[in-house]
Amino acid sequence: MSSKSEALLVRPAADASGAKGIVATVGKIILLNPILPILAVALPLFAAFVPFYATTTNLQNLLLASSILLLLSCGGALAMITGNIDLSVEGTLCFSSMFIAWLMMPAPVGAGVELSPLLCIPLGIAIGVGIGMLNGLLVQGLGVNPFIVTLGMLLTLKGAAAIPTQATTVYTLPSVYSWVGYNEVFGVSWIVIVSFTVCLMLACWLKASVIGRHIYAVGGNVEAARENGISPFRTVTIVYALSGGLAGLAGWLNAARLDSASANSGDGITFTVFAAIIIGGIALSGGAGSLWGVLGGVILLSSIDNVLNLVAVNPLYLNFVRGAVIIVAVLLIVIRQRLAARLGLQEAAA
Repeated sequence: MSSKSEALLVRPAADASGAKGIVATVGKIILLNPILPILAVALPLFAAFVPFYATTTNLQNLLLASSILLLLSCGGALAMITGNIDLSVEGTLCFSSMFIAWLMMPAPVGAGVELSPLLCIPLGIAIGVGIGMLNGLLVQGLGVNPFIVTLGMLLTLKGAAAIPTQATTVYTLPSVYSWVGYNEVFGVSWIVIVSFTVCLMLACWLKASVIGRHIYAVGGNVEAARENGISPFRTVTIVYALSGGLAGLAGWLNAARLDSASANSGDGITFTVFAAIIIGGIALSGGAGSLWGVLGGVILLSSIDNVLNLVAVNPLYLNFVRGAVIIVAVLLIVIRQRLAARLGLQEAAA
């Protein structure tokens, strides 16, 4: 038989092998990134069957609604990857924005200090970093349960936010401070640009940096990490500081978007934050998951809320629908995790 004939006989087998390899690769990507198949099904369905969902205006509003949730979810996800939890992000958002507004505004609404808005922006973020570091010191330094520490911090900060202004909402913030809330680039709010840029930078940093690897190592096995020269105290404190700083940044952006600060800012967002984290594939036990998944979880939850508003669902049913969606999504992720474990696959970010 000629070499040409042999080649013709071999080629179909090679093509079949290549096709199987492509299918296997796609399957592995889906198993290791649980939010992808959900988004791949949900978003086209929303675009096809929900009126006005795919319009430019609605998509802009969807991204804007996702921005604050995204920053808080990234911070909470970092803490969870280390095997901890941060329930205080809502309180940090509320307190930092309210305290800064009080410092900026003249009496009797504010403190009368009338601090420069350009100074107040980094100061608000720094307040968040300080709160996060305190959480880290209590959790890792004193060994207090992170759930108790951050829950107590949440309640303390929400209460403290009401004290400076006696729970009065502060309106009409200085234009320099609120500028980011009412300016756009090609129709996209600066709030969206800032939030998504920070998220993408963090995702890349977590994947590529030494500290990022330490974060996963501490969450995967803290004793093994310590034996390999990694300091859990330093790593966890850095993570809580980052989470607090992101919440402080979210506080500024939220106040700028509303042109006001209130002791009720962010009420109830804690539950949505952790829903986005879990749906995004962050392991409750720590050591696995990625911020890319969290981004997907935020987009999915924000899209669901957006769709419910567009189809005018009775407000009485909103929480029922949200809860049902979260339960179904988590069940799908559990099935995916068990299937991945059975096939001997590891989490993409671990």
